[in-house]
Amino acid sequence: MKSIYAITPPNEKLENLLKQVDSLLDAGITLFQYRSKENNLNKIKNEASSLLETIKEKMEN
Repeated sequence: MKSIYAITPPNEKLENLLKQVDSLLDAGITLFQYRSKENNLNKIKNEASSLLETIKEKMEN
């Protein structure tokens, strides 16, 4: 397998998503697909921003 990417589970609490993404980054996964079934666009934007920030910080180290 040349590459693998992770798809986040929909309707997961942000705190859990951040922990899962952090663990996946430690395992070498660097590509993620954020999924949400949330109807609140602001919540989706906030979650996506938090996930992106976590990924960027981890990949810089």
